[in-house]
Amino acid sequence: MRLIVLALVLLASQDAFAKKCTATFRSVSGSVTDAQGVPLPNTAVGVSWSIGRTPGGPAIGHTDANGRYSIPVRIRTMCSDPAPKYSVTAYSATQHSQEERLEDTPVRLVVPTLRVTEEILFEPVWPDEATH
Repeated sequence: MRLIVLALVLLASQDAFAKKCTATFRSVSGSVTDAQGVPLPNTAVGVSWSIGRTPGGPAIGHTDANGRYSIPVRIRTMCSDPAPKYSVTAYSATQHSQEERLEDTPVRLVVPTLRVTEEILFEPVWPDEATH
């Protein structure tokens, strides 16, 4: 009889444990503009995250015609893990925004407007002469 009671207690505790340790779902949303504040359509937006010292991501999306985006993010965590920390950056063909860092909040992360103002430096790639 004690074994049956013990087995039932263990099964009940496993069910409660499993419910507390599910994947984390978030929606990261915001808008992207140029240096003058004009919304940038069809601009790439990348979301990455870390849990403790373990990096994750990326989740990638793009802006709509009004420069807005919403990117769903699903993160698998263990119950003992610290809350995820997020970073978001926007990229056009020749520029990018500064990285915005966010702390975890329930359900939805709203990012301040990302301003795409920093030039992406392109460096020519030369074949390695040692391999030829």
